[in-house]
Amino acid sequence: MTAVQPLVSVVMPVFDAAAWVERAAASILAQTHRNLELIAVDDGSRDGSLAVLERLARSDARVRVLARPHRGVIPARNEGLREARGALVACMDADDVSLRHRLERQVAALASDPGLVCLGGAFEVIDAKDRLLNRWTPPQDHDAILAMALTGRSPICGSNATFRRDTALAIGGYDEDAVFVEDLDLWLRLATVGRLANLPQVISQVRFRDDSQSAIEQPRQVASAHRIANRARARLGIREEADEPPPYRPLPTRRSRQEFALGWAISAWRVGQRRTALAYALRALCIDPLGTPLWNGIARGFGRIATRSVCPR
Repeated sequence: MTAVQPLVSVVMPVFDAAAWVERAAASILAQTHRNLELIAVDDGSRDGSLAVLERLARSDARVRVLARPHRGVIPARNEGLREARGALVACMDADDVSLRHRLERQVAALASDPGLVCLGGAFEVIDAKDRLLNRWTPPQDHDAILAMALTGRSPICGSNATFRRDTALAIGGYDEDAVFVEDLDLWLRLATVGRLANLPQVISQVRFRDDSQSAIEQPRQVASAHRIANRARARLGIREEADEPPPYRPLPTRRSRQEFALGWAISAWRVGQRRTALAYALRALCIDPLGTPLWNGIARGFGRIATRSVCPR
């Protein structure tokens, strides 16, 4: 336990993330805002993640480790939320990276605006090899954020958001019915009691992995996002249902996998990562050398996929 009451509680669910979790935790412990605690909820990891977390806790008193049998990420997030001692709760995923000034900027913005209940920010997308794939600046004002959320697309990154703990608890925390889109659902419910915003600065790196749970369960995630968006629209008295949102990750088809690989190739090229762009272009070619998306994408620049307005999970 820390001697000083933390202002920010960083909640990080962990499940089989031994390859990434030490770097993720280090990025929080190196924040320029020091008055924090890191609550790592180990959700029954089988790969040594818990040992890494316990070692970190021994070396830094700000780290608290909660270990329990595997129940899933939503119960893990809620457990961390309940255990949080800070007035602010910052989200963190075990394979992502927070840049050093992330919490300092978010704390300052939330302190200056009592009506702001949740704040995210721009981020970079990296892959499993730390290669830069894209930079994304989400909408920054409340109305634009809400409009996007009501289409089933997440306008605030689920691993770089910071929100007011008491407000989140008052609306019930994370809904276990919102499988794979618990963050989108929380933003939509927080929007009923306050305003949402995003910082224009890049504050984190979000990792795109082919083996992530959201990638494996992509069809279920899309269906869940569609359902949650329509539930929120009904709550607001909007009669028209949303169209099904685009996938966050490739669907289990060659066409979808090729589209995403080509999309990353184009976005990597646009942010100056030429070798990465060529590597993903080669991946797209290997998936289906004669595939229509490949040649249409090359011919048209495939701008729609490269600038897809979704928050990677």
